[in-house]
Parts: sequence; structure tokens; C-alpha cells
Amino acid sequence: MTFFQQQRGRGHPFLAIDGGAAFFGTPGIKAKSSSRERQDMNIARNILNAYNYLGYHSIGVGPSDLQFGVDKLKSLLSKAQFPVLCANLVEKSSGKPVFSPSVVITLEGMKFGIYGVCLDSLNPNYKKRILGDNYDLIDPFEATRKIVPQLRKSCDMVIGISHLNIVDNEKILR
Repeated sequence: MTFFQQQRGRGHPFLAIDGGAAFFGTPGIKAKSSSRERQDMNIARNILNAYNYLGYHSIGVGPSDLQFGVDKLKSLLSKAQFPVLCANLVEKSSGKPVFSPSVVITLEGMKFGIYGVCLDSLNPNYKKRILGDNYDLIDPFEATRKIVPQLRKSCDMVIGISHLNIVDNEKILR
């Protein structure tokens, strides 16, 4: 039984979510060496295992999570026992989101709609390195405009997991 499950069993319900940027430190200007990448990926697997053990409900995707490329992040997160959320990271060819745009979680009879968006105004060199030719980060405001009204229809509360800057977060809130 996990710590979160014990607390839930004691009548203390709570959402366990993470905004993202949880797996790797701040990316550098250049790609990390292959040995450093292996080391960082091992640490990330341990973090993911801890999130699984603790019973997280969902996590978002931040720009630093992408630093070894979308495909490596997808591979890492294929072991997640919870939804990974990012409404604006899409496949270029289809326009389909790479991860779940949102999730609805019912806790103590209350429905929480949770969605995630990732910063799209990244350094052009970094953006090319992490997204390659197959992926794109679309406008997080447009993604929010599409998803929030849908969540509002069926949820008691909408939570945005945002990796935007403070000015853009305030713009979304307005």
C-alpha cells in the first residue's frame, strides 16, 4: 500500500499531480554526451518509478522533459501508470497529440478536468533538436481554447498544468 493510498484510506483524499519538468535538469545549449544522457535517463526512470509507487493521478510535460527528444520521452513514459498530459505537443503529419491532452479524475464525487500545455516559444536550435521533423508544439492558447470548454461541460473544476511564463499564464486565466 502506497503512502497516498494510506492517506486516502484515512479519509484524506487529494490529487497527486505534477506540472512537469520533473525528470531532467535545465537543458544546456548543446546536447548532452551519450554517457550523461544514459545517467540522466536512469535517474528519470527512478523518478517515474517513484511517481508510479506513490499513485500519481497525472503529470504534465515541460520543455526540459523533452531535452532528449520526444521519442525518448515517449519511451520513458510508456511505463507511467497514470496519464501524461500535453495538449499542444503534436505529430506534424496527423496533428494528433503525442500525449493525452486531458484527463477527468473523480475524487470524492467531484470531477476534476486536468489538461496540460507546454511552452512553445523555445530557442529555435533547441526546438529543432527536441522536436525533429516529426513533432511540433502548437499554440498553447489555441489548445486551451479548444479543451477548456469541453472540460467545463463535464467537470466541477478545471486544472491547467501549464509550462508557460507568468504573463502567458495570466493571459490564459483571463
